[in-house]
Amino acid sequence: MVRTSTTRRSEKIASRTADAVAGHELPPRKAFVLQLSQDTGPNLQPFGGRLEHLSTGKRLRFDELDQFLEALARLLQEVGPDDGASDD
Repeated sequence: MVRTSTTRRSEKIASRTADAVAGHELPPRKAFVLQLSQDTGPNLQPFGGRLEHLSTGKRLRFDELDQFLEALARLLQEVGPDDGASDD
């Protein structure tokens, strides 16, 4: 099947609509990458790694779960509050 830009656009709109209906807006400015250390296993002990904010590229490292939560809160604070505007 050949996908056209119209098909992709329709799929994107449908996906965005489904998220909105479910009450889950996922703004790109709140997208992050979580990279865990080699030692982090299923029991999360130890829990270390890096958190990267995709829009700004800012990275913070952490060595335990509390530090991860602090890093996430710090990056979210820098992003600022939702203003209701579209992020696309």
